Amino acid sequence: MKSKEYTYTYTRRKVICKGKLDGRGWRWKFWPFQKEVHPVHPILNQKNPAVYENQLLQTGQDLLTDIATDWKNFDFKAKPAYCQAVKELEQAEKELDKENKELEYEKEEYKKAAEEFEAHHVPILSKTFEWVLLLFFMIGEYFLNYQIFTMLGLSKNETMIIAATMCVAIPMSGFFFGHLTRIENKTVTQRIWLIMISLFVLGVLIGITLLRAELFMDVSTKLRLNLSPFQMSLVFITINLLLFGISSLVSYLAAHRHPAEWRKAKLKLNDAKKRLSLESKENQQAIDRFEKAEIDVVKKKMERKKMHELLHEKAKDVIQNVKWYVMVYRTANQEVRKDGDTPDCFKQPPNHLHMPTQLLPQSLNWDCSDSNIQNNSQKPE
Repeated sequence: MKSKEYTYTYTRRKVICKGKLDGRGWRWKFWPFQKEVHPVHPILNQKNPAVYENQLLQTGQDLLTDIATDWKNFDFKAKPAYCQAVKELEQAEKELDKENKELEYEKEEYKKAAEEFEAHHVPILSKTFEWVLLLFFMIGEYFLNYQIFTMLGLSKNETMIIAATMCVAIPMSGFFFGHLTRIENKTVTQRIWLIMISLFVLGVLIGITLLRAELFMDVSTKLRLNLSPFQMSLVFITINLLLFGISSLVSYLAAHRHPAEWRKAKLKLNDAKKRLSLESKENQQAIDRFEKAEIDVVKKKMERKKMHELLHEKAKDVIQNVKWYVMVYRTANQEVRKDGDTPDCFKQPPNHLHMPTQLLPQSLNWDCSDSNIQNNSQKPE
C-alpha cells in the first residue's frame, strides 16, 4: 500500500517495526548507542484509536479518494462516448426497421409483378430460337436467290443487291405477319397491316417474275428442264412463299396473344426487380450499420464496466490491506509490551473504511437521458 501524498510505501515489515517501537517503551539513541526511554503508545486506558492506526486509516481513505477520482476522470469521457454509441445504435435500428419495411414492400410488389407476368400466355418457341431460325432462313434465302439470279444472267452486284433485299424482306415480312396474326382482338390498323404485308410479298414476287419471265425460259433451256416460263415463275414464287410461310409460322409460335399487355407486364417486372435489387443493397447497408453500431455499444459498455470493476477491486484491496495492517500493528505492539496488558483501544474493532459510493456496483449508471449526460459531461474537479 502506497501513500501518494508522501510517496511512502507501507509494508508488513514496516508496520511490525512501528508496532514494536510504539509498544516496547524504548528506542535506540544514535549516540552513544544505548536504549532511550520512549513513551508506550497507545496507553492502556486510551479509548481512541492509536495514532498510527489513524495514519493507516487516513492513508487508506486518501487512496480510496484517489481511486474514486480516477473513475470520475475516466467516466467523464467514457459515459458520453457510451451514450453516443447508444444513440447511434437507436438511429441505426430505426433505419433498419424502415429499410426492412421498404424491403418487404418491394418484395410484395415484385411478387405481384411476377405473378402478373407469369399469368400471360407463354409462346411455344422462345425469342432466341425464333431469331436463330429467322437468321437461318435469311441465309438460305440469300443463297437461293443468289443462285437463281446468277443463272438469270444478272451482274454480280445486281445479284447481291437483289438477293440481300429478298433475304431480308421475305423472312422479316413473315416475322411481322406471324406476330400480327397471333394477336387476339386485332385492331383495324393491325388488320390493314396484315393485308398490306401479304400484298407486299405477293407483289414483289409477282413483279420480279413478270420482269424476268423471258430469263426464266433461258434458264429452263440451259438446265434442260421441260418447264414453261409460267411453271418456272410458279416454282420461284412457291419457294419464296414457302419461306415466307415458315417464317410466319415460327414467328406465330414465338409471339404473344396480347403483346402490349405482355410488354407492359415485363416492364413492370423489370422495374420491380431493379427496385428490389436497390432496396436489398440499401437494406444490407442498414444491417451493416446496425451491426457496427451494436458492436460499438458492446465495446464501450465492456470498457466502462471493466474499468469500474477494476477500480472497485482496487478499492476493496485498499480496505482489506488497511484492516490487515491495523491488525498487524496491534499484534506487534501487543507482543513487545512488558506488562502484557491490552490497551482499551485494541479491545475495540478497528475502524472500517467504506467503499466510495461511485465505486459500488449498483452505482454504475447506464441511463443516457439528456439530464444525466449533461451532468456527467461537466468537467471533473
